[in-house]
Amino acid sequence: DYSMPEFYHALFSLSAHVIFITLVIVWGASLKHRMVRRDLLIFLLTIAFLMFFFLVARMIKYGLCRDTDTLGRYMWYSYYVAQCFIPSTLLLFSLSLENKNGKPLENYVYAVVYLPALILVALIYSNDLHEWAFKLDFSADSFSYSHRPVFYMAILWEFGVTAASLG
Repeated sequence: DYSMPEFYHALFSLSAHVIFITLVIVWGASLKHRMVRRDLLIFLLTIAFLMFFFLVARMIKYGLCRDTDTLGRYMWYSYYVAQCFIPSTLLLFSLSLENKNGKPLENYVYAVVYLPALILVALIYSNDLHEWAFKLDFSADSFSYSHRPVFYMAILWEFGVTAASLG
């Protein structure tokens, strides 16, 4: 709430981020004691790291940047690293979990799952060059944007891969 003094706004925002980051770290550390299969542990630790990355990027964006700053924009783009790679890693976790004989997944499965996510993240990070993900408008003192095709492809990828991993 912006009606609070700036100090309290910053304090509560930082406290919330610290609590969430601590929860992710504790969850990630507890995985080492609870997971037996090493391949599944690696997938879950990857998800924990991506959650940590997302929370730190969010903390930097809202704690240190203004909306129009280049750093703020790239922290916003950084959200999509976690948003694209967590569902992909969850799908690999599901496929590995269904693999009863304990053999690791083939390398082509990793390529098929991670390559589209990597391409989408690269397109989002390079948005300032082509504006295929977001059309940015810096007119006057306000900042606004509209969604473009790469954004919708990323959302479809996220929901499609998540649905596939749950199915």
